[in-house]
Amino acid sequence: MKNALFIYAPKNCSPSIPLILNNNVVENSIENIFIYAEENSKLIILEDATSFDSNPTTNKNQLYRSSIVEIIAQPNSYITYLSIQSLNENYFNINYNNAILAEDATINWFSVVLGSKFTKQEIATALQGKGARSNNYGLFLGTNSQQFDLYNPIIHNAEHTHSLILAKGAVKQKAKAVYRGMIHIKENAAHATGYQKEDNLILDDGAETDAIPLLFIDNNEVKCSHGATIGQIDNEKLFYMASRGIDEDLAKQMIVEGFFDSLLKELPAEISKLYSEQITEKIKHKIERKLGKQNEKTNN
Repeated sequence: MKNALFIYAPKNCSPSIPLILNNNVVENSIENIFIYAEENSKLIILEDATSFDSNPTTNKNQLYRSSIVEIIAQPNSYITYLSIQSLNENYFNINYNNAILAEDATINWFSVVLGSKFTKQEIATALQGKGARSNNYGLFLGTNSQQFDLYNPIIHNAEHTHSLILAKGAVKQKAKAVYRGMIHIKENAAHATGYQKEDNLILDDGAETDAIPLLFIDNNEVKCSHGATIGQIDNEKLFYMASRGIDEDLAKQMIVEGFFDSLLKELPAEISKLYSEQITEKIKHKIERKLGKQNEKTNN
C-alpha cells in the first residue's frame, strides 16, 4: 500500500489544536508526508503509527513499512512533530524524517519507538537560516529480540543557530538498540550552540544498548557539549521497594516508567495543557502495557 499526504500551513496560520494522524498499518506500506510551513505559521502534528494485529504470534508473515517525512519551514515558522510507533513485532520499519529550517524557524521533534521487529530511523535537521532552532527528544523501549538503530543528525549552516538532543531508552530480554546523536557545526555557523544527552537503561543480562553522541565543530566561536550514560537498575532501589511489599517485576516496571517520566515532561510547552496531558497519558499507557505484557510472560 502506498500513501502520500501533503500538509500546507499558509502565512500567519496558527491552528489552536494539533493535527492528529492515526496511522493503522494493515499490510506492507510505503508512506510519504510532505509539510510546507510558510512564514510565521505554526503547526503541531501527532502521528500515531500502530498495526491492525498487535499480536505477532497470530501472523507469522514478515511485513515492511517505509515512512518518509519531509518538512520545509519558512522564516519564523514553528513546527512540532510527535511520532509514536507501536507496530507489532512482525514489521521491519524504516523511517527517514528531514527538516530544512529558514531564518528563526523552529522544529520540535519528539519520537517514541516501541514496536516492530527491527526499526532503522533517521531524524535529520538542517539549520539553514540565522537563528533557526531544532529541539529533538527521543524515547525507545525494546523487549524480546527487538532491534532499534536510531540516528539523529543536526547540521548548523548559519550563525546563532541552536540544537538540543535529549534521549532516553531501555532494553529488556534480548533486545538491542543503538542511539546516535550527531551535531555538526559548519564554518559559517558562528555563535551556534548545541547540546546532547543520551541515557540508556539495561534491564536484563541478554539486552544490549549503545549511546554514541558525536560532535563535529568547524568554528571556534560556538558552545557545544554532549554526554551519555548506560546503566542498570540500582539494587538498593529494588531492595527498598521490596521492603514496601512491591515484587521485583512491578518494581522494575515502576522504575522504568519513572526513568522516562522526565523526558515526557519535555513535551513542547506550546501544546495546550489538555492535549499535552492526553498525549503524555497515551505514551505512558503504551509503555505500561508493554512492560506489563513482558512481566506476564516472565511469570508464566
